[in-house]
Amino acid sequence: MRDMYHKYFEDFVLDETFRSSGRQMTEADTRISIGVIGGSHPLHIDPEYCASRPDVGRPIVQGSMVLGFIDAGMYDGLCPGGEVVVIPRGYEKIRFMKPIYIGDIVNCEFQVKGLADFDKTYGVVTVAVTVYNQEHTAVTFALEEFLVEKEGGR
Repeated sequence: MRDMYHKYFEDFVLDETFRSSGRQMTEADTRISIGVIGGSHPLHIDPEYCASRPDVGRPIVQGSMVLGFIDAGMYDGLCPGGEVVVIPRGYEKIRFMKPIYIGDIVNCEFQVKGLADFDKTYGVVTVAVTVYNQEHTAVTFALEEFLVEKEGGR
């Protein structure tokens, strides 16, 4: 088997676990995200509004940014230079368990939960993803499928 980078479908093993690198979620990230996709809800930009909400207390990161971070973690962990094609196929489950605050540093832990043949070019890798903050508190959980290129698939 090759090193953890440039993994083809055949290189995955059920229940194997790998981690992404950490990333700090910044106010600039939130502002850019709002500029690109909208969603300028006060939960993401208004400290006074957030202070009135006991469930958050201060501005939180948009869920769409967290999902993008999950996909980026999968790509960066498996095909940093694009040598192996990895395509998100969709989420089976997403749970935002705790808020992610602007300034938090997050990383993802991926565990392979399923491997299935798709066609002659790709296989399906199903991963359970847990996003942790800097205190190692689980903040988001997702079950996602990715099409991963087979060796010699292209």
